[in-house]
Amino acid sequence: MIVPADLGCARPTSPTVGSDVLVQASAHGAAQPAVIESSAAREFVVRWMTPQRRVAPGQSVVLYDATNRFVLGGGTAR
Repeated sequence: MIVPADLGCARPTSPTVGSDVLVQASAHGAAQPAVIESSAAREFVVRWMTPQRRVAPGQSVVLYDATNRFVLGGGTAR
């Protein structure tokens, strides 16, 4: 579980709780399937479908739509 803080959304509407997304937390890693578990005041809690290693506080996180066609936003892991 990870919480991107200070999320900057690139789309006019933010993803909602229960949305399937792809999340990338490594510059050289692939975006992995996840679901948004909760959101509040520009923060999202996401749960990856498979455990992810080496995600540290302060690391950049990017959220993509489930088709991997659009950037939904990005932030910093807490």
